[in-house]
Amino acid sequence: MQLDALFKPKSIAVIGASDKPTPGRRIIASLDRLGFAGRVYPVNPNYAAVLNRTCYPSVADLPEAPDIGVFCLGRHPRNACERLGKDWEERRAGYFRHLFAFRD
Repeated sequence: MQLDALFKPKSIAVIGASDKPTPGRRIIASLDRLGFAGRVYPVNPNYAAVLNRTCYPSVADLPEAPDIGVFCLGRHPRNACERLGKDWEERRAGYFRHLFAFRD
């Protein structure tokens, strides 16, 4: 099994990215501070941009299938999470998915 996409990703999608002080925003800011050289794709249908990056309304709208997806979801119903998982699989995105669930 090829693990380069997991350990040396070229692209990361942050699903649930926001301009508010949320985990999604912090992840993008951390990738910037760490000097991540790959592409970072914020995903949230409520924003046009997050931290000066184009924000995509859904995983299906991304310009490529990302190597890693970081799911930063808060109060979303279970069916929304299931739909995201299906979109991710249909997109044939990377090997690794991580789910963050947060509540205020």
